[in-house]
Amino acid sequence: MFKKAALLGNLVYILIFLIILIGGIVAIGLMKRGAGSWADQTAKELTREINLAQPNQTVYFDAQRATEIAHSEGMPYNKIFEFDNANSRVCVTLSFGVKTCHTYFNNVDIISKGIKFGVPGNVLIFDIIEKQRSDEAG
Repeated sequence: MFKKAALLGNLVYILIFLIILIGGIVAIGLMKRGAGSWADQTAKELTREINLAQPNQTVYFDAQRATEIAHSEGMPYNKIFEFDNANSRVCVTLSFGVKTCHTYFNNVDIISKGIKFGVPGNVLIFDIIEKQRSDEAG
């Protein structure tokens, strides 16, 4: 009876160890590809560019690494960059299910012209325009 209880106790520890090990391997695999960290870094760089930009300016953003990662993850190019003017947010998605958004503070709207490939690298082109005000009642 004592041996059976000891074996059962050890089995629980072995199962916990295996769950943690598998979780660690999955996390390392995701980090190795770098989709999450690159999405965060790219979104931060985009918000910095937008915050420093002036209205009526065209921005050419180096998107080479972001497009490479998104391509390796099977992400369509038209889903990588998303500009949400209503909430002043930039979202970057480099892998399915992982979307990173950051808010910009400059009072502007963004008009994306898309990604231009091979310029010598891939470049995201967008225009900065003055914030479009909606008609308010009152």
